[in-house]
Amino acid sequence: MANATVISITGRAWARDAEGNVRELSVGDTLQEGEVLETSDNGSAQLDFGDGQDPILIEGGEQVAMTPELDVDEIVDASEFAALDEDLEALLAALDDDSIDLLDVLDATAAGAGPGGAADGGHSFVRLARIAEDTDPLAFDFGMTDLDGLPEEEGGALLAGDLGPDADPSLIVTLQPALALEVSAEASAGQVAFSIGSVTNFDGLDPSLGGTVSYAITGGNENGYFTLGQDADGNPALVLTETGAEAIRNGQFDPAGSSVTVTGTQTIGPFTVQASDTASIDVPMPEPSLDVSVDAALELDSSADAQAGQTAFTIHSETDLAGTRS
Repeated sequence: MANATVISITGRAWARDAEGNVRELSVGDTLQEGEVLETSDNGSAQLDFGDGQDPILIEGGEQVAMTPELDVDEIVDASEFAALDEDLEALLAALDDDSIDLLDVLDATAAGAGPGGAADGGHSFVRLARIAEDTDPLAFDFGMTDLDGLPEEEGGALLAGDLGPDADPSLIVTLQPALALEVSAEASAGQVAFSIGSVTNFDGLDPSLGGTVSYAITGGNENGYFTLGQDADGNPALVLTETGAEAIRNGQFDPAGSSVTVTGTQTIGPFTVQASDTASIDVPMPEPSLDVSVDAALELDSSADAQAGQTAFTIHSETDLAGTRS
């Protein structure tokens, strides 16, 4: 069996079985005989065949089929080398003798497709095991075309069509106001101002190909009232910054800054989908008040005591700033 264990991944890598099922690979996963390893553009994967040899590095945009030829467990008898030497000597002699027909020297199988190549003339990825001397590690270039996302292979390997020839995944992002304040004085940094949600339409693609949705503030928020955070349940949300909370408490919250746009981005295999939503919140404004009282203060024993400038009334006032700055 040509089983291999993935010991490192750069970028992304997938395995496709004979039925066309695709699974994304992680370090520690095992590739079974009959599966095809696919690496993303600019990615790579390192495989350990458990044979005591150095791991094999598969570069980005490559495809390697796990075929029986990859098995290196078979012990090679030394007599096979002697047989190969005899065949080589006979071939060299035939090349020097014009009277000998090379077709009489070569085996019948040497003229057609054999273990060294595929029946359609393509390449088969055979790992050489029958080497009688030490060699330096070799870097193999399979000559594949650079591809974006999942690579394609003619003749039964991973095709874009296997992901759905008409696949058109999409993403919906929702932004909902969530700030609950009775009075402006209750505003504080970290309070949830908006809840963020999303729904993915995979359009027939395997949901396991979908990555996590990432969010970014892409509009509004010029005053820096909000930032990305989480609600009490760990769900994505926009929360008040200290700037936003202070503006609410002081009655200086700019209504134009209450609107904000959030964009979500998700990778689904070779696809990247985006969606945005915009919402705004209403915040309570502080209500400062003024209380004025007037009390009689003129005290005269007789009218003859009345003089200009005597206090007739006292006036008192009390201001409630309701959290605003004095």
